[in-house]
Amino acid sequence: MPARLGSQEPKHRILLTTPQNMVGIAKSQVLKSQIFRKEVDDLKVYTVKLYTTEQERSLMPGEKKKSLCQICKDASDAHYAETG
Repeated sequence: MPARLGSQEPKHRILLTTPQNMVGIAKSQVLKSQIFRKEVDDLKVYTVKLYTTEQERSLMPGEKKKSLCQICKDASDAHYAETG
């Protein structure tokens, strides 16, 4: 008697979760570069926000605005303090 199709175990299982959520599954190099690029882009957006805030700020007599180098350093320090 031939076996019924519904009773056979499928040869290929469907992956129900995404690879980045599974423990023990390595991330592809493309996914790693996408994650890195997203972090860099977010950091750049944050730095631009700091810069525009600093440029729009009114100054007291004798006070200087932060340089772009100092703003970038502050953004970098804040990022590393947050991410470790």
